[in-house]
Amino acid sequence: MKKTKRKSRTEMTHADWITIYGVGSEKRGAELLKILRDKIGVKQNEKTYAGFGGGWFFEQFIDRGFRLSTNDEGSAKVELQGLYWTGAVAEPFNEFQKIAGVIRTIEGMKWKLTRVDVAVDIFGLPLAEAFPNPKSKRYEWGFAFNYHEHQTKDRNGEMLFTGYTIQLQRWSLTVYDKRVEITDGNPHPIKQSYFETLAEKDEPITRVELRVKTGEALVAVQGALQTVCKESTFCETILKHWGDYHRIKTKGGHDEARFRRLFREFEPTTLERAKKEKLNRLFDDFKEVKIRDMARDFIRYGINENQTAEDLTRIFQEQMEWLKNEGELSKPSDMPPSQKPKGDRKGSP
Repeated sequence: MKKTKRKSRTEMTHADWITIYGVGSEKRGAELLKILRDKIGVKQNEKTYAGFGGGWFFEQFIDRGFRLSTNDEGSAKVELQGLYWTGAVAEPFNEFQKIAGVIRTIEGMKWKLTRVDVAVDIFGLPLAEAFPNPKSKRYEWGFAFNYHEHQTKDRNGEMLFTGYTIQLQRWSLTVYDKRVEITDGNPHPIKQSYFETLAEKDEPITRVELRVKTGEALVAVQGALQTVCKESTFCETILKHWGDYHRIKTKGGHDEARFRRLFREFEPTTLERAKKEKLNRLFDDFKEVKIRDMARDFIRYGINENQTAEDLTRIFQEQMEWLKNEGELSKPSDMPPSQKPKGDRKGSP
C-alpha cells in the first residue's frame, strides 16, 4: 500500500493578545474611559457592552476583539484580544502601533506592556507531531513548570481534552489542537472564517501559544510603544527571550529540533502570506453579520417599546432618507427600494 505523503507544514506566527497598561492620569473612572475611547477613535455605532466590576469601568467591543478599562485611580488598560488578531482587524499590528501612538498623548499618563501572547499556528501537523510532549521521557526540560491539561468546550457543553499547558507564575506555554476548537467548539464567526481561509479542508492545526506577563521578558519590546517595528521582529524577540532561559534538549544534550525551530532559529512566516488579501477582506465580509446584529437589536428595542411592524418600517425609511440627505449614502440610486409601510399610526407624521 502506497504511503500518503503528508503535506509540508506551514507555520504562521503572530501576536494573539497584547495588554497596554497606563497610570498617572488626572482624569478618573468613566471620564477617563471616554477620553480613551475618543483618542482611539471608536465609532459610535460599534457593537459594545459596558459595565463596572472589580473597581474598573470597562467597555468591550464585541466584533473587534478589544476591551478598554479605567479606574478611579487614574489607571487604564487597553486589551487587544484573540479575535482582534484573527480576522476582526485587517492589519492588527499596524493598528496596535497607531493605538499606542494616540494614547501616549493623554496628559500625564505613562504606558507599558504588561501581557503579550505570541501564537504559532502550525498547519498540517497534529498535536502529537507538532511539539515535544512534556510527559515524554525522551527530552530534558531545563526548567521547572506546572503541568495542566488544556480543554475546549464543544457545542454540547462538554469539555474535550485538546492539549496541555506548562507554566510558572509569569509565563505559560500552551500547545493544543486548534482544529477541534474551530470545528467542534463555538468560536466567533470571524475567527472561524480566519482559520478556514488559511487551512485546507480538515487539515490539522496545532497552536503553540506563549504568554508572558513579566516586565523582564517584555522589556525588549517596550520600544514598540514608541517606534515602528514589524510584527515578525516583535514576535521573534519575545520567543527568543523565553527560549534563552527555557531550553528543551534531547538526551544527547542538543536542542530538540521542534523547540529550536520555533524558539531559537525562528523561521515561521508572519501575516505576509499568499492568502493575506483574503484575510484583509474578512472584516469587510462580516459587515453583513454586523448589520444583521444591529437590525436585530433595533427590532428587539421596538418590541420592548411596543412599536408595531409598521412603525419600525416607517422609522427605517426615515433613517434612509436622512442618510441620503446627509450624503452618507453616496449612490442612493443604486439602493433597492425600501418597503413602504401599509399605513401609519394615527397622528404619525
